[in-house]
Amino acid sequence: MGILEERVDLRQDSDCCYPLAKGIVMQRYIGRVVTLDAFKHCGFISLASIVKEDDSAHDLATTQDVFVHQDDCGSALKQGMQLAFEVVPDQRRGGNALRAVDVNEYVVGELVLVGESSGASRELTDPRSLYVPPTPAQRGLMKPVAPEEVEQVLINRPMPLVPRTSGECTESAAEITRHLMQRLFPQFAALSDEEGVEMADEKFDAVIKQAIDDHKELGMENQATHMLGQAKTYKGLRMILRSEEDLLRPETLIPMQYLPDLFMAVPVWYFWADNSTQRDAATLKSERDPQVHKKLKYFCDQIPNQRWVDTFLMFNRRMRTLPDYKGDLIPPRIIARMRKMAGLFDHLVIMTPYHDVAGQDWQDLQWLRSIDPYVVGFTNGVPLMFVLGRFSDSGTFPLYSELVADTIAFLRANVDKLKGFNGPEREPINNPYWHFVPGTNKNSNSCFMGPLGNHLVSHTKQLLTAFDNGNLFDWLRGEDGNLPMRT
Repeated sequence: MGILEERVDLRQDSDCCYPLAKGIVMQRYIGRVVTLDAFKHCGFISLASIVKEDDSAHDLATTQDVFVHQDDCGSALKQGMQLAFEVVPDQRRGGNALRAVDVNEYVVGELVLVGESSGASRELTDPRSLYVPPTPAQRGLMKPVAPEEVEQVLINRPMPLVPRTSGECTESAAEITRHLMQRLFPQFAALSDEEGVEMADEKFDAVIKQAIDDHKELGMENQATHMLGQAKTYKGLRMILRSEEDLLRPETLIPMQYLPDLFMAVPVWYFWADNSTQRDAATLKSERDPQVHKKLKYFCDQIPNQRWVDTFLMFNRRMRTLPDYKGDLIPPRIIARMRKMAGLFDHLVIMTPYHDVAGQDWQDLQWLRSIDPYVVGFTNGVPLMFVLGRFSDSGTFPLYSELVADTIAFLRANVDKLKGFNGPEREPINNPYWHFVPGTNKNSNSCFMGPLGNHLVSHTKQLLTAFDNGNLFDWLRGEDGNLPMRT
């Protein structure tokens, strides 16, 4: 048979039946799962995230997100994962709707955050190359940490694709910004190429506005609304990058997928917040069984895995703002930068290694604190964390491994004190407020059924086992291939 002779393979599931032509090369695309229904085993790939396999803008004639079903994917679907796929018409939804077929998880072999010509090291295969020693100033103040625990941190390979040093970079700040914006906003990159206007230029705002108006005139209100939201995010990020050019370094722009890795070093957080948020946080903090604040829910949902949610909330069940901060003196240069940048980020956080602060919901914690918090900014819709500074002005990675080791040591010593989440024995907390990953049989506002403290003790013992086995961060993300059954 010739290569153009069509052979039909029919696939079926509960939703549709469609033919796939054999011998015809189809265009493959890359996109991110934005919503997932774990019970129906299906979800949607965000149209805004889709590019062709060669990283150019997609040519899909649709205004809707692309449907994906577990039957068509060789890996377990997870919210936020990137997929490589082809498309066929979605006969069940009709119109210009599309469905992903021949789906595989898209795994990037290297991570380049600030342009293709970055001189930073891109391959960090030897765990020892992930270690950056503390600075002399840090060494003089840091608490003793067992060397074997630090070695075990490296075996767990934290943030393996983030370069530990900035290296030489020949690109200008404008070039770096342009490349970064092209990777984060591929749909606008296509517009930029068509109109011949640089994305980093304010003149491009008029191009975006015209595109939004054109969609509205065609009755494509949903797509216009989506583009408007993306435009606001794009303009906000552009302002951030122009405000502080020294942020444009690989070690200060960390992918959101590595949130658990950074968190395990500095798990106790304080949020920059306006007066209204501070009042809300103060009210919740005073309650015996506080509801989970919406800012905390946001970070729970960045890693759609209950293991991450439980770990994050057992340190941050109660929202803390800067008036709650009692720790190392915040250096004047850090205060100045926070004041300058606070209005540009949706979330600005001081991440600290002050484990003893978590004790309001635990039992009688006493722990010698580690040093050197981080200040990190987040923008909704941008899959990056911006490390604005360290109190020691030492960069991202000095002392990082020691801080993770100290968190592990803290959990080993205090795991049983998590029973404090159960409340007093004579007056237990029944059905405490908690947060659950979307797609489970619980909604985000539901309560935890049963003794929460007992669950967290069991959870933490599993966390420590994952650390001892060398796969802690994959375990927190749910990428270890050993997820528990849903309840």
